[in-house]
Amino acid sequence: MFKKVDVPSMTSAGLKVGDSVISLDRIEELYVKDYTTIDKVKRAALIAFVFGFVALLVHPLYAGLPVFLLVYWFAYAKSPIYELRAVVKSGNPETEDLDTGLHKTVSREDYILVIEKFHAIKAYNEMTAH
Repeated sequence: MFKKVDVPSMTSAGLKVGDSVISLDRIEELYVKDYTTIDKVKRAALIAFVFGFVALLVHPLYAGLPVFLLVYWFAYAKSPIYELRAVVKSGNPETEDLDTGLHKTVSREDYILVIEKFHAIKAYNEMTAH
Protein backbone atom coordinates (compact mmCIF):
# COMPACT_ATOMS: atom_id res chain seq x y z
CA MET A 1 0.00 0.00 0.00
CA PHE A 2 2.67 2.51 1.00
CA LYS A 3 5.71 1.55 -1.01
CA LYS A 4 8.70 3.81 -1.40
CA VAL A 5 8.98 5.23 -4.90
CA ASP A 6 12.49 5.63 -6.25
CA VAL A 7 13.73 9.01 -7.40
CA PRO A 8 12.69 9.66 -11.02
CA SER A 9 15.31 8.98 -13.66
CA MET A 10 15.79 9.73 -17.35
CA THR A 11 15.66 6.84 -19.82
CA SER A 12 15.77 6.71 -23.60
CA ALA A 13 11.97 6.41 -23.63
CA GLY A 14 11.37 9.38 -21.31
CA LEU A 15 11.12 10.25 -17.63
CA LYS A 16 10.66 7.15 -15.47
CA VAL A 17 8.59 7.82 -12.35
CA GLY A 18 7.79 4.73 -10.34
CA ASP A 19 6.43 2.12 -12.74
CA SER A 20 5.39 4.56 -15.48
CA VAL A 21 7.33 6.43 -18.16
CA ILE A 22 6.35 9.89 -19.42
CA SER A 23 7.44 10.62 -22.99
CA LEU A 24 9.84 13.55 -23.36
CA ASP A 25 7.66 14.97 -26.14
CA ARG A 26 4.79 15.44 -23.68
CA ILE A 27 6.86 17.19 -20.98
CA GLU A 28 7.08 20.91 -21.57
CA GLU A 29 8.90 21.92 -18.39
CA LEU A 30 10.52 20.12 -15.46
CA TYR A 31 11.33 22.00 -12.26
CA VAL A 32 11.78 21.71 -8.49
CA LYS A 33 9.31 23.44 -6.18
CA ASP A 34 10.63 24.51 -2.78
CA TYR A 35 8.14 24.38 0.07
CA THR A 36 8.68 27.12 2.64
CA THR A 37 7.88 26.81 6.33
CA ILE A 38 4.64 28.72 5.79
CA ASP A 39 3.58 26.24 3.07
CA LYS A 40 4.32 23.34 5.42
CA VAL A 41 2.36 24.98 8.26
CA LYS A 42 -0.67 25.60 6.01
CA ARG A 43 -0.61 22.06 4.68
CA ALA A 44 -0.27 20.51 8.14
CA ALA A 45 -3.06 22.70 9.56
CA LEU A 46 -5.43 21.75 6.75
CA ILE A 47 -4.72 18.03 7.15
CA ALA A 48 -5.06 18.26 10.94
CA PHE A 49 -8.35 20.13 10.66
CA VAL A 50 -9.82 17.60 8.22
CA PHE A 51 -8.80 14.56 10.27
CA GLY A 52 -9.46 16.17 13.63
CA PHE A 53 -12.90 17.50 12.75
CA VAL A 54 -14.77 14.40 13.97
CA ALA A 55 -12.91 14.44 17.28
CA LEU A 56 -13.63 18.16 17.50
CA LEU A 57 -17.36 17.39 17.28
CA VAL A 58 -17.15 14.71 19.97
CA HIS A 59 -15.50 16.95 22.54
CA PRO A 60 -13.54 20.08 21.55
CA LEU A 61 -11.14 20.14 24.49
CA TYR A 62 -10.52 16.51 25.48
CA ALA A 63 -10.71 14.85 22.06
CA GLY A 64 -10.49 17.58 19.43
CA LEU A 65 -7.41 19.44 20.62
CA PRO A 66 -5.17 16.38 21.22
CA VAL A 67 -6.15 14.79 17.89
CA PHE A 68 -5.60 18.08 16.08
CA LEU A 69 -2.16 18.56 17.66
CA LEU A 70 -1.03 14.97 17.01
CA VAL A 71 -2.14 15.00 13.38
CA TYR A 72 -0.68 18.49 12.90
CA TRP A 73 2.70 17.44 14.30
CA PHE A 74 2.79 14.27 12.19
CA ALA A 75 1.73 16.08 9.00
CA TYR A 76 4.28 18.84 9.54
CA ALA A 77 7.09 16.37 10.27
CA LYS A 78 6.30 14.26 7.20
CA SER A 79 5.70 17.09 4.74
CA PRO A 80 8.33 17.34 2.00
CA ILE A 81 10.69 20.22 1.44
CA TYR A 82 11.20 19.72 -2.32
CA GLU A 83 8.93 18.40 -5.04
CA LEU A 84 9.76 17.50 -8.64
CA ARG A 85 7.03 18.97 -10.82
CA ALA A 86 6.36 18.81 -14.54
CA VAL A 87 4.18 20.69 -16.98
CA VAL A 88 2.75 17.97 -19.22
CA LYS A 89 1.11 18.76 -22.56
CA SER A 90 -2.48 17.59 -22.69
CA GLY A 91 -2.54 16.81 -26.42
CA ASN A 92 -5.99 18.38 -26.67
CA PRO A 93 -6.13 22.00 -27.89
CA GLU A 94 -9.29 22.63 -25.85
CA THR A 95 -7.62 21.88 -22.52
CA GLU A 96 -4.58 23.52 -21.03
CA ASP A 97 -1.37 21.84 -19.96
CA LEU A 98 -1.27 19.99 -16.65
CA ASP A 99 1.13 21.04 -13.89
CA THR A 100 1.62 17.91 -11.82
CA GLY A 101 3.79 16.76 -8.94
CA LEU A 102 5.90 13.70 -9.69
CA HIS A 103 7.96 13.01 -6.58
CA LYS A 104 8.65 14.53 -3.15
CA THR A 105 11.81 14.43 -1.09
CA VAL A 106 13.82 16.28 1.55
CA SER A 107 16.98 16.42 -0.59
CA ARG A 108 17.19 18.73 -3.61
CA GLU A 109 20.29 16.95 -4.96
CA ASP A 110 18.12 13.98 -5.96
CA TYR A 111 16.54 16.07 -8.71
CA ILE A 112 19.45 18.13 -10.03
CA LEU A 113 20.84 15.37 -12.27
CA VAL A 114 17.37 14.49 -13.61
CA ILE A 115 16.65 18.10 -14.57
CA GLU A 116 20.09 18.56 -16.17
CA LYS A 117 19.62 15.40 -18.26
CA PHE A 118 16.11 16.51 -19.23
CA HIS A 119 17.32 19.90 -20.49
CA ALA A 120 20.27 18.30 -22.32
CA ILE A 121 18.05 15.77 -24.10
CA LYS A 122 15.47 18.45 -24.95
CA ALA A 123 18.21 20.70 -26.39
CA TYR A 124 19.63 17.80 -28.40
CA ASN A 125 16.18 16.90 -29.78
CA GLU A 126 15.52 20.52 -30.79
CA MET A 127 18.95 20.80 -32.41
CA THR A 128 18.57 17.60 -34.44
CA ALA A 129 14.96 18.35 -35.43
CA HIS A 130 16.00 21.32 -37.61
